[in-house]
Amino acid sequence: MEKNIYDFIKNTDAKNILLIKQSDKDNNHYDNNFLNENHVKIVLVNENSYVKNIKNNIIPIFDLIINDTENSSEELLKIIDSTYDENPLIIYKNVDASTDLSKYNLETSPISENYTLLYNFNFLNEKYDNTNHSNYELDTFLNDIYLKEYENNKSFSSKISSKLYPLSFIKHSSHIGGMNNFQEYVKGYQQLRDTGFLNVGYYLRTNNIRKCKNVYLDYIYTGSKKGYQPNEEFTNENYLEANPDLNDIKIDPAIHYLLYGKDEKREINTDIKGVLQRTIRSNLLHGWIAKIGDCNPLTAKVKIDDDTYHLYANLYREDLDEKKINHGEHGFELEIPKKYHDQKDHIIRLYGPGDIELDVTTYNNLKNGKKNPLPIKGLFQSTIKDRLIQGWIAEIGNDNPINATIRIEDRSYPILADIPREDLKRKNINEGNHGFEFIIPNLFVDGQEHIIQLVANNQVISEIKHSFNNFDYENNIERFFANSMTSPEMILPPSEPRKKVLSVMDNIVDYLMDKVDENPLVSVIMPVYNREELIENAIDSVLNQSYKNIELIIIDDKSTDNTPEIIEKIEDKRIRIIYNKENLGISRSRNIGLTESRGKYIMYLDSDNDWEKDYVKATVGAFSAIDDADAVYSGQYVYEKSRENLRYIRYGTINKGLLSNRNYVDLNCFSHTRKIFEEFGGFDESLERFVDWDLILKYMTYGKIYSIPVILSNYYNNIAENSVSNNVKLLSQSEDVLKKHEARIKSKEYDIEMKHGVSVIIPSYESLDDLKECLNSLFDLDAPWMEIIVVDNDSQEDVIKYLVGLKNDGKIKLILNEENMGFTYAVNQAIAISEINNDILLLNNDAIVTENAIELLQKAAYELDNCGMTVPQQILPANTRTINIHVPYAQKDIECDVNLSNHHKNIINIPLFHNGEYTQISFAPFFCVYIKRETYNMSNGLDEEHGRHFRSDMIFCNYVRTILGQKIYHVSEARVYHKLQQATSTLKEKSEDKYDLLYVQNRWSEEEQEKYGYKTEKWDFN
Repeated sequence: MEKNIYDFIKNTDAKNILLIKQSDKDNNHYDNNFLNENHVKIVLVNENSYVKNIKNNIIPIFDLIINDTENSSEELLKIIDSTYDENPLIIYKNVDASTDLSKYNLETSPISENYTLLYNFNFLNEKYDNTNHSNYELDTFLNDIYLKEYENNKSFSSKISSKLYPLSFIKHSSHIGGMNNFQEYVKGYQQLRDTGFLNVGYYLRTNNIRKCKNVYLDYIYTGSKKGYQPNEEFTNENYLEANPDLNDIKIDPAIHYLLYGKDEKREINTDIKGVLQRTIRSNLLHGWIAKIGDCNPLTAKVKIDDDTYHLYANLYREDLDEKKINHGEHGFELEIPKKYHDQKDHIIRLYGPGDIELDVTTYNNLKNGKKNPLPIKGLFQSTIKDRLIQGWIAEIGNDNPINATIRIEDRSYPILADIPREDLKRKNINEGNHGFEFIIPNLFVDGQEHIIQLVANNQVISEIKHSFNNFDYENNIERFFANSMTSPEMILPPSEPRKKVLSVMDNIVDYLMDKVDENPLVSVIMPVYNREELIENAIDSVLNQSYKNIELIIIDDKSTDNTPEIIEKIEDKRIRIIYNKENLGISRSRNIGLTESRGKYIMYLDSDNDWEKDYVKATVGAFSAIDDADAVYSGQYVYEKSRENLRYIRYGTINKGLLSNRNYVDLNCFSHTRKIFEEFGGFDESLERFVDWDLILKYMTYGKIYSIPVILSNYYNNIAENSVSNNVKLLSQSEDVLKKHEARIKSKEYDIEMKHGVSVIIPSYESLDDLKECLNSLFDLDAPWMEIIVVDNDSQEDVIKYLVGLKNDGKIKLILNEENMGFTYAVNQAIAISEINNDILLLNNDAIVTENAIELLQKAAYELDNCGMTVPQQILPANTRTINIHVPYAQKDIECDVNLSNHHKNIINIPLFHNGEYTQISFAPFFCVYIKRETYNMSNGLDEEHGRHFRSDMIFCNYVRTILGQKIYHVSEARVYHKLQQATSTLKEKSEDKYDLLYVQNRWSEEEQEKYGYKTEKWDFN
C-alpha cells in the first residue's frame, strides 16, 4: 500500500477503517505496525467471497474503506450505497472508468499514482468539522500529503539546487528568455518560495508530479509553459486576459504578478469576488466570497493583523441572492477574538483561494462596534496614451467623487476623480463616477523613468513607473504621419518635437492656399436646432473665411428658441436659410441642404463648432493639388466642455482598416465633391447615430479619400446642451453601420485579369477545424490559376486523414513531415515542388481568404513601382487581446486590421497626401504575404538555418528591401481574416526538449545541424 495512503490517514485522523485485500496477497505489502496502531480492520477476500465477506464486515465502519483489490468498484459501491445514508470515504485501487459515480453522489480526487479517493463532500465536511480541520476542503488534506512527500524525499542535490538556483538560471538562460531577465527571475523565485504563492502540495498533486528535484524551478522551466497553475486561483491566461497591456511581457506572468502586479493591484481572476462588511455588531465580522457563476461555496481566509482564520463561506445572504450572485449561499461570519477589543486599529484582510487578496479594511474599537471609515481604493490604468494618465479612485460605499493627489518625484498635483466609468459600475464600485485623467507636465517628458503615485489620506493607493519620451519623429514628419495611422490623437500642450511637427503643418497650409488657381463655389451645409447661444459664432467663422466664394446653407430643424431670429439678423447674400416645417432630424436636414447646394465642393459645419479663417481655402487648395480626390479631410483642435479647455489634436493619416473599426474623421473637417454625392448619395436617414461615419465609409469604399495634414477646425465636445434632434433617443448603431460597410465591400465588383499563376503555401500543424475553414475559403474561389500546397508538420491522425483525402481528390499537393520541422523549412519544402513560374502566397492555416483578395495582391505587386511583395489587411476578430497592441486607438470589441502596426513600427515613406489604398511597409509577419516569383528567385529563399520557426519573415523582408532594393506594400482592399494563431495555441507538445528547441530557442539540434549542414552562429547565445 502506497505511502500517500498512510499520510492521508494521519492527516484525516481516521479511526474506523476497513481494509479489503486479496487473501493471497503478501502481508509485507503493508505496514503492520501502522495498521495495528490505527485499529484497521482487515477483510480478506477472494473472487468468490468478495461480496459476502464485505457485507458481513462493513456495518461498523464509519470513517474510511480502503479497497486494495482488483475487483470491480461497482460491486463495492452497490454494497455501500445500500448500507449507508451518506457514503464514507473510500480509497480505491484502479477505479473502473466506466463506473457512473454521480448516481452514488460521489466525487473523486487522485490520492496517489494508483489510488483514487471517492468521497461525498457533505459527509467529509461534517466528519472533519473539528479544531484541526475546521471547514477545510478535501483538497487541503491531499495537498498536505504531496507537500510532506516532497519535503521528506529531498535529496542532498535537491537541497543544493534550492540554494544555488541563480546558477541554474545562468546555465538555462534560454528558459527565462535570456540573461536580461536574470534579476527578475531571481527575485521571482524568492517570491514564489517565500510567499507561498506557489502552493507546493497543490502544484504537485494536480499535475501528478511524483519526483521533483526543485519544485520552483520545475514551475518556472516547465510547468508554466504547460499551463500548470501555481495555486488554486492563478492562471497565466486569466492574468493576461484581465491585463491586456501585459501581452508582451518578457517574464513569466506569475512572477510579473508577484514582482509588480500585486503592488499595482492588478486583477488575476475577474470571477472571484469578496467583500468584508464595514460594520461589526455583537463582535461578529460578516462578509462574503464567491466565484461568479459557480454555486459551490469557497474556502476563505481572514487575517486580522498577523493571525489567520479559515472560513467556509456557505451562509445564505438575501442581498447576494437579489444581486444574482449565484444563489446567495456565499456568506460567512467570524467572531472577533477578545484580544482585539482594545480600541486600537487592526488591519483585516480577506483572501480567496490561492491567497489572493480580495478586500482590506481597518477597524477601530472592535469591542464597541464602531463603524469603520470607508476604505479607499484606486488604480492607475496600465495603458498610457501619449502623456495622458487615466485611472480611478473611490471611497468604497460612498458614491461621491473624492479629491486625490498625483505625486511625481517631489511635485504634487491635485485631482478630482469624477469621470463616469461603466467598467467601475459593472464591478460594483459604487455608481462608477470615480475616473480621472491627468496629463504629464512637460517637465517629466525627458526620457527618464519616473515614479508616479496616486495618493489619498496620506496613503499611496497606486503606483506606476513610466518614461515619457520625445517621440522619434522629431526631425521627420513622415514618422509622425506613420504614428498617426494607429494613434490619431496628440495630447496638448505639445512637447518641443511635436511643436516642430505642428509648425510644418502650418507651412503646409500656406502651400495649399498657394495651390488655389480657380475660384469654384463651395457649399457649406449647417443644420441647426435650438442653438441661440452658439449659432452666431459658427456662422461668423464661415463668413470670415479668407476664401470668399461660399454659399452657406442653414437648415433650421424647427427650432423653438431664438435661433431663427438670430440667423435672420445676419445680413450676407451668401446665406441661404431653409426652414423645416417639422423636426426632421440631422440626417434629413443635411440631405435637404445637399439637394439645395450648387457648389463644386461641399463642406459641413455644425452649429456648435467653428473653423480657422483659412480652412476653406486650404481645403480647396487640396482638391486643386490632388486630381483624383473625391473627398479630403484634415485635423482639428478638440476642446472639452468649454472654449478655454483645449485638450488635444485629432489627426490621423488615413488608415482604412482603423477607419473601418473606429471613426477618427469628424464631419466638420471632411469635404467632398459634388460628383461623388450625385453618384452615391448622401446621408442614411434611417440611422440615428454614426451617420457621418457611414457617409465617410461609403465614399471611402467607392471613391478616393485623402488625408490632409493641417489643423484648421475647432471641435467643442459637450459644449451644447442639446442635440440637433433632441427628440430622438440616441442608441449605438455602430453594428448597423459596419454591416452596411461590409455589404458595400462585398458588392464591389473588380475586373482583374490574373496574368500569373499563384502557389498558395500553407505550413500546418494540428488545428483541424481552422485548417478546414482556411482551405474551404480557397476552394470557394474556384480559381483555375491557383494551386494549393500544404506541408503538415507531424499532426495527429485526424488531420492527416483529412489532408490525404484532399490530395487523393486532386485538390491539394501534400507534404507529410514525420516531425515538426518548423515554419521556414516547411515553406521552402513547398516552394521546391510549386509550379516554377507561379508567384507565391504564404498563408497561415488559421487564415480565411476573402473574395478578390489574392487578385488585388497580385495587381498591386505588378502595378506599383519596384514592388516585390504585398500583404493584405490582417483582420483580427473582435475582442482579440492583441488588437490594441498593434493599433492603440482601435475599439477592441470591433474587428480590426493589424498589419499596419504600432507594435512592429513598420509604416514607412508615407506621402504628404495619402489615400490609404497602398501603404509602404518595412515588415509584415508572414501570416499572409504575396511574393513575386521574380523576387523570390533573386533572393536566397527563406532562411531556415537562422530562423527555423520564426525570424525568417523579418530576414526576408529586410533582404528584399535592402539587398534587392524592392518595396513591400500593404493593400487595403485585400482582406484576410486571422483567427489569432489558433494553430499555435493548440500545439500539442510531444517532446519538451523538441518544443523548447523549436518554439523557444528557434534552433536546430546538433544532429540536425550535421545532417543539413547548418551551424549555430557565434552571436546566437543567450
